[in-house]
Amino acid sequence: MGEDKRRYHTITNILQYNLIPDFFTIFAIIILIVKIFIKKDYFSLNTYILLGVYFPLIMSHFNWSFLHMDNKPNIFYIYFIIFDIISIYFAMLPQKNFEFSNFTIVKLKKRVPIEIYNVIYLIFISIENIYASGYIFPSLHGIDVHTVRMPYIYFFTTAIYFFTFMNLMEFFSTKKKKYLLYIGLLIGFNIITKSSRIDAFMCIIQLLSLVLLYYFSNKKEGITYKEEIKKKKNRKYIILVSIVFVILVMFFGMNVGINRMNSNGKYNLKYSDGIGYTGPEFGNGILSYYYGYFPLSFDNLAYNMKNANIKPNYVGLCSFRTLFFGILQFDNLFGLDGGAASRANIIRSKAAAVATGFWDFYYDYKEFFFIPLIISFTLYYFLKNKLSVNKRNILSLAIYFYWIPLWMFLSFDNRIYDYQVLAHIILMALIIPKRYKLLSN
Repeated sequence: MGEDKRRYHTITNILQYNLIPDFFTIFAIIILIVKIFIKKDYFSLNTYILLGVYFPLIMSHFNWSFLHMDNKPNIFYIYFIIFDIISIYFAMLPQKNFEFSNFTIVKLKKRVPIEIYNVIYLIFISIENIYASGYIFPSLHGIDVHTVRMPYIYFFTTAIYFFTFMNLMEFFSTKKKKYLLYIGLLIGFNIITKSSRIDAFMCIIQLLSLVLLYYFSNKKEGITYKEEIKKKKNRKYIILVSIVFVILVMFFGMNVGINRMNSNGKYNLKYSDGIGYTGPEFGNGILSYYYGYFPLSFDNLAYNMKNANIKPNYVGLCSFRTLFFGILQFDNLFGLDGGAASRANIIRSKAAAVATGFWDFYYDYKEFFFIPLIISFTLYYFLKNKLSVNKRNILSLAIYFYWIPLWMFLSFDNRIYDYQVLAHIILMALIIPKRYKLLSN
């Protein structure tokens, strides 16, 4: 017994002093950086988990809040050692980068005007807002409805990527700037009326990925030196405009959050107060927002692993909830519960309430949490292969840049298998191939 106890304490000390976990994390980050920047695999899953998982995971080591946990349970460290190993394995698998030497979008004739789709989306958003609050613009009346979903209608109101994707394809095929204005209108209407900041920001990341792929992959043969210089300037302009747009959305979203927290002027609270933020101030409090929404979520995960009442089901009801619920209605048909992990999540502060998407995997599978990780990485591998061969098509492009960027928000919650994901993929499969064609080689 004494030997077993000493061995346990030795393992605990190694894990909690981050010796082995830090080694695996650093090694995984090095491998991902090599794949992204040396191998120039810019649009692989590696990019999104580097930015959306590893960066906030490292920042979660910073003790910038009273909610921070210095001594996390051993299972937390084991979880991310295994995540590192899986990330490294799939990053090192031989796989082609998908490069489009000729990326052309062809708009098929005699299709419903895109303006009709845009109006339909705005109508659905308005209907859901009225259903939730009685107002088309509930946020202007101090009512927060960003988490309220109207049955069935929410398959469309959450499909902002689908509608903006089609507008972006219209722009790629015609080069008419009005379609960019339409995209701004759809995203802006969503933010202003519903205060849906995360959904809007996810959509921007998805679209920005497509824009960068489009402008960086096209390589025209026989262009002159002046044309090449002009093209490089256009690329820099696109990057600059994209960065400015993202920053503006972040600041706007932060102000929306401040207004929401203060009940639109009733109080005068700061987000940093809600999480007891003690870190450096930057960008009028934007760093405290980022820390509370993403790095601190890993502390919430660790706290729940240690203290929450977990009832694993081992079939992935919460992890893969889009397969069981949403459009398939297994909750109503068979009485299954897809919200158990969410209810079991112990909220230590309303200002930082989420426990990352990894919580769903752990709740469902506990010590077998690696099962959904391996399944998810395998799905990515086959999806990327679809874009790395000559048989690539517009639908595989649309699905790839819908699903893969969602991994960037895994440090927030489980968006990659959210209730509406399957419905969105079906919606894309029904409409997008009938409107556009991808010409590439």
